[in-house]
Amino acid sequence: MPSRNGSGPRVRLGRMAEDGVAPSILGLIAREPELAAGMRGRVVFRFREDSSPLRVSFRPRTVIVEDGDLRKPDLVIAGRLPDIVRMATVPVLGGRLGGVPDPRQAAAARPSAASPAAASTSTATSPSPAR
Repeated sequence: MPSRNGSGPRVRLGRMAEDGVAPSILGLIAREPELAAGMRGRVVFRFREDSSPLRVSFRPRTVIVEDGDLRKPDLVIAGRLPDIVRMATVPVLGGRLGGVPDPRQAAAARPSAASPAAASTSTATSPSPAR
């Protein structure tokens, strides 16, 4: 799937498993491929539920999203599917990335990362110290 505006890598679907989530994650990444442009490495998501693991390979010109595990990934993210989805949608890096795009919001209506509106809605908070 080529990026919409040519500013990000090509995002493509690899191997799929019957109990996998690769097509769903492909859709999330393909909406904002420029966010993946600077990432390199292999990430595996291992779900506590009975789902196939998911692997994402970030290459210079291509991001491959597919169901399956890796023996030596660069990063492993493990947990319950709802927790992993929440983590992926929270604004990160001081709001710079803004999390995963809201699928309910049309692409044309989303503020760009450079706009003041985007900056004000993409703030990250740190946890309060334990008492």
